[in-house]
Amino acid sequence: MRKSRLYPLAGMASSRQNFFFDKVFFYPKPNEPLHMWLLSPCREARIAVDDLVFAPLAWHETEAAFAVDYGVFSDPTGFFGQLRVENMPWEALAQSYLILTPLLNWKPEGNLAQIERSLWGLSRKDAGMSLLSPHTVEAGSEAEFHVIYRPAISLPAGAQIRFGVPYAFSYPQYELKNEEGYICACGEFSGLQPVRIEKGPEGHERVYVTFELDRELPAGSFFEAKYSTGNVYLYPQRYDENEMEYWYTRTPVLNVSVAMPGREDFVFLQDSCAHSMTVTAGKPEKLHLFLPGRRHTGEQAILRGLFTDRYHNPCEGRPDCGFDLLIQREDGLIRQLDTPLRWVDFHRFEVELALTTPGVYRVVAQNRQGKTISRSNPFQLLAAGDPRPNIYWGDIHVHCGMSDGIGRYHDLFRFGRDMAALDFAASGDHACYFTDNEWLVMQDICNSFNQDGRFTTLIGYEWAGKQVHRNLYTWQDRLDLFRGMYPPTSTLDVVYRHFHGREDVVAGPHGSLAHGLIFEHHDPTVERFAEIYSMWGNQDELESEHPPVVPSPNALPVNELIRRGIRLGFTGGGDCHEGHPGFSSCDAQRQGIVPHAFAQRLRYRCGLTAARLPALNRRSLVDALRNGATYATTGERLLIDFSVQLQENGTHAVCCEYHLNSEQSVLYLLQNGCIIHTEPVAQDGLFQWKGTAQPKDCCYHVKVVQPDGHIAWSSPIWL
Repeated sequence: MRKSRLYPLAGMASSRQNFFFDKVFFYPKPNEPLHMWLLSPCREARIAVDDLVFAPLAWHETEAAFAVDYGVFSDPTGFFGQLRVENMPWEALAQSYLILTPLLNWKPEGNLAQIERSLWGLSRKDAGMSLLSPHTVEAGSEAEFHVIYRPAISLPAGAQIRFGVPYAFSYPQYELKNEEGYICACGEFSGLQPVRIEKGPEGHERVYVTFELDRELPAGSFFEAKYSTGNVYLYPQRYDENEMEYWYTRTPVLNVSVAMPGREDFVFLQDSCAHSMTVTAGKPEKLHLFLPGRRHTGEQAILRGLFTDRYHNPCEGRPDCGFDLLIQREDGLIRQLDTPLRWVDFHRFEVELALTTPGVYRVVAQNRQGKTISRSNPFQLLAAGDPRPNIYWGDIHVHCGMSDGIGRYHDLFRFGRDMAALDFAASGDHACYFTDNEWLVMQDICNSFNQDGRFTTLIGYEWAGKQVHRNLYTWQDRLDLFRGMYPPTSTLDVVYRHFHGREDVVAGPHGSLAHGLIFEHHDPTVERFAEIYSMWGNQDELESEHPPVVPSPNALPVNELIRRGIRLGFTGGGDCHEGHPGFSSCDAQRQGIVPHAFAQRLRYRCGLTAARLPALNRRSLVDALRNGATYATTGERLLIDFSVQLQENGTHAVCCEYHLNSEQSVLYLLQNGCIIHTEPVAQDGLFQWKGTAQPKDCCYHVKVVQPDGHIAWSSPIWL
């Protein structure tokens, strides 16, 4: 674990609204006082870490810049905080470095490399260079990686060389040469001994493999490390950051860091001298057909087609376009779709459907030999005067590079709209992992993608504090930011007190089995939904079809909340960390076995939320989330329309219209969170059930399970 840290200030965020620069501050707490220094051309800067403000106490000139002394303090943030710099010109940021060290009597002298040596025993430049082979791999493939490491100075016996392995890859091991995860040092230099394999505090999604030199490794000499894995990441991405600035920094496999004998600080190679890794999409293998959920005659209905590799990654390769499209109606009518395809990219097309007869439709793609290569979801067309609302599809829980995911924030919305063919989307990035200035820009970007009637975006974020995880959204164009890791807002009562009674805001928990859920400070005016499915798996019951890999000791099933009388609607989401709402990369053949994202425990494909809306806009969507006018699926676009009526004699009449993707499924009717009736159902139909008189505060919902494991959950209806 590094105790003395040097933070470059280049790239700090700014905005026109605030007179400061900011960035996320990450320092695993050493439980000891720290001395703060600033290397900068500016000697008058004021520095704040959350609520602690520091002014310059003294300064002296070094070869690098002014060394400004801000004194000794005890780190108040724990791990994460907000670092702010005031009274510094923009051009000075690129030359400025903040230093935190437990060496209280240490004083920076010399140039930057000399300062690094005095802190760590060697500089980043001294640490040397690395080269990876192969540096480009295909998503989801097996791989054997070789890295050549060459130090720039002689490393003495006792120095340690550490390699980082993503936790989503095969867990590294020294013993079994022919098994996955085998790692070894090889080549002409044999003076390396394995020391330990461990998850470290610098990145709990990284496994660190450490070797120690039993004799000197001369400058200019090199050795090779070899590592094999049964799977790499399932999604395309380039990894070119070597230093673990944050626990979630996306580093390439086998990134190198070095520690001198007797030192705890591991020094990472400079990015310009370190290797990178690129994961690419495979060749086009799958065609996905997306239809809308439910519309009325006279409204536009568009079929969207997307070619992907086997892991659902959109790919730029040229697909085989030798196929015909057939449109089917539930009454058995089949005809060829003769409307021309409009290609919007080489791997993506659209077809406008000219449908006038109400009914349920599906589209099938067949190759020239008559073999079905793809089927769409069911689409229901209602008569113009039908009072039932439209059904829209979306994902409101997505992470990108603004927090602990990958990808750019604006690409998140573009992907949801264009690739995943969604009607609405929202980010759920962790509020602790972006700054106030970044939040201002993020809200503007989100607002720019919002277009009534076409694509709806919600301003939102994820709060993660002492009561675990809650996602918050608004239909307004601004949302007050609360951080769960910031002590004054680390309890949920503070958040809900601020939003109490407001109808423009909605919140809900997620991952209640995977993360656990401390269900206190519940405010029914704010907390109105629960995410019943995500890439963590089902959250309805511990014994579920898609169980979390490792349930939390504080696991609290969503159905248990219902049994306690908590009135919550249901959503399905991704918690996808690759910036791909509604259509995450996944390995369908090894569902629940292979990690589907950077995290070892994310092993299922992302879910979806269906919303019954009078119009596609922000206010209607938030109202639906607040009032249970949503239902959840495991990612398939299944149509269910659930209702319950209280009869005059006090009995309950339950009705569920369903349109599925399978000929034979099972429908479960739940009363107060417990199954009371089970019935096999066909692909299309109407389920009806009448119960005896029940007491007040009774609720019902249905769960429909297909043979392929895909599920739909209606929101509970309370009587």
